[in-house]
Amino acid sequence: MSGETIKDWLRNFCVANPPGTRVPTDRQLGRMWNLSERTVRRILRTLRQAGLVYRVRGKGTFVGKTHVPSIPAALPPSTSAEKLAESYESLIRSGEYKIGDTLPSVKYSRTQFRVTPATVIAAYRLLEKRRMVVKVGRAYRIGRFANLLDRRRAKRIELFLFSPCDEVQLYSEDFLAPAYRKMELELLKHGFSVRSRPAKQFCAAIRDWKSQRTYPLGVIAAFVERDMHDEMRSSLEDLARLGGQNRCRALVVGDSFHDCVKDVSYLDLSSVTSTLSHALARYICDQGFAHVRFFFDERRGGGRTFASHMKTMTELRRACSRAVFCVVVKSVISGETADQFVERMAEIHGMSALIHVKDFEHVSPSETEHALVAVDDFATRFSTSPGRSLWLFSHDAHAAAALTHARNARMRVPDDPSIMGFENNPDSCALGLSSCTPDFDTMGHQMAHALIGDYEVEKTEKGYIKTQALLLHRLTTAAAQVLTREP
Repeated sequence: MSGETIKDWLRNFCVANPPGTRVPTDRQLGRMWNLSERTVRRILRTLRQAGLVYRVRGKGTFVGKTHVPSIPAALPPSTSAEKLAESYESLIRSGEYKIGDTLPSVKYSRTQFRVTPATVIAAYRLLEKRRMVVKVGRAYRIGRFANLLDRRRAKRIELFLFSPCDEVQLYSEDFLAPAYRKMELELLKHGFSVRSRPAKQFCAAIRDWKSQRTYPLGVIAAFVERDMHDEMRSSLEDLARLGGQNRCRALVVGDSFHDCVKDVSYLDLSSVTSTLSHALARYICDQGFAHVRFFFDERRGGGRTFASHMKTMTELRRACSRAVFCVVVKSVISGETADQFVERMAEIHGMSALIHVKDFEHVSPSETEHALVAVDDFATRFSTSPGRSLWLFSHDAHAAAALTHARNARMRVPDDPSIMGFENNPDSCALGLSSCTPDFDTMGHQMAHALIGDYEVEKTEKGYIKTQALLLHRLTTAAAQVLTREP
């Protein structure tokens, strides 16, 4: 491997991980890339001068605070300027490059893509012609997009809540709260204001806008379920047909949409859950876990629902056929059995809860079969099984308690068991707890620009906004990489 290749890998490592993350040692990097430690130290020295990493004597090298966007994989030497421009445009659309970021220098892009400087310059000029970037001095800065908005209209976004919860709960307690906060911040940066309204005013508001011929620039429908979507479909189609100065973009956030309205953006919670499942399934299979134990606490509010978590567990069980899965639940009703808990969840969440627990009907103390167990104290299940085990927790507070228990019992964390939470709370970071969570930052960025309409956001084959999952490997899981981003 060449020195330039390891430098690119280290740059992307610094982008993918938060400041303070430890970089592999010089010896480990030398073995990974078949280089001498002297060469590795020389490369790290150049990165240290650029502020990407810093070194602590006697402790190692760590990621610095300077942010450098990652670069896509190298393209063949014959790549045209159009394809190079498309590669950077896809990065802008995915949120990897954000407003105000600067594209890499011509020299760096020439080396990365193995093309001539003239090709790089031509690609950058194409992006400038498409109004994706603007040239400032010698640099090309992201920030000037096609002005598709009528400046005489107020930059207002109407947020309709199809749920009993209010706007405060939306931004603080909901599972997607970090994405909503990022979305609002991005909208505010572009001069938009967000006003919340109850769902019962949705259809009436659209009729009023239509009669007055004055529309907001965007509409958000949050907490939309499938039956609600069918009822509001005609109203969404009316918004989608608007064009010109009356253009009003719509974003629908909900679960399990089967028939999307054309030209309306959708963020589907089932798609987000599947993305998490794919990331976890790959990790479980790569690490060869024999047992996976998931702990769900109904007594703690917030976060994902039981049905959503069970969908993840079902998808994991199907993808990882060699592992045995056990779901441990703590009910709000003391002494409630697993069957009683499932029946109550079916009443709350409908048939979705029953569909995803049918594979966990066998209650086996030895955990030789897939099991669903109801307990009053999670500590009764904090024990290892033959083969490597992974413990997953719906709430990080229980993951922290499990880590304390495992250390007191002198268990070999992260070798057996490995521990991972789903919340990624700041306190968990301080304890070194690993986490599996959606990439809320990129998700909120995509939601905002689906409403702004300055570029077309990435979408799945079904038409949903494309989301990513983050596996943050800290001290409680063993992995070759500290962060894994799964599309």
